[in-house]
Amino acid sequence: MALTSRKKRPLGRQELQERDDRIFLVASEDCYAVKQYFDGLKFRRVKVVTLPTEDNNSSPQHVVDRLKAAVARYDFGEGNQLWFALDTDHWVRPNHIPAWVGAFKQAKQIDARPAISNPCFEVWLLLHVAKDLSELPDAPNAESVVTLLRRLLPNGYSKINVPMEHFPRERAELAIGRAGKMDPNPKGDWPKSAGTHFYRLMKAIFESER
Repeated sequence: MALTSRKKRPLGRQELQERDDRIFLVASEDCYAVKQYFDGLKFRRVKVVTLPTEDNNSSPQHVVDRLKAAVARYDFGEGNQLWFALDTDHWVRPNHIPAWVGAFKQAKQIDARPAISNPCFEVWLLLHVAKDLSELPDAPNAESVVTLLRRLLPNGYSKINVPMEHFPRERAELAIGRAGKMDPNPKGDWPKSAGTHFYRLMKAIFESER
């Protein structure tokens, strides 16, 4: 991805640039879990920089605004990618749809890609330890997903302290395949039923390591 407007400085330490590491900048609606997830994984030739919600401004527009601010501030070289991770949860309700769609349009203007989960990010984590989502109720909400995840993990689950020992790289690779099989519309912007497009982000990261 080439950004030609004037920037203040490159993103990442100089040694990262010299090793030709690729940067994935991921803005997230989540305050804790997404950042902890990436901090707990190790990648080759890839640096994942997360922009979590830190000020309660977690709306889709606020998430995209964080990406736009980073683009205005930093110089991204070729091969680096922008992503935004959102939960559908209540944002796809009729009264929120215009703002949701508007945020997507602005994201596309800066070549940012969506990694959306329905209803929440924990669907992605769930697919690390479950083959599918059959144990969830029809049209699950975030609470039902987290409840199932807590039941399946030996010591439960907390967004604030994600037990990364249950989500290693090899399980992430399994989750990519499981989420991909559940995706009826691989070109859609977000999953319309229970599922997650976070696998698209992870697949892009793994492919960038080659």
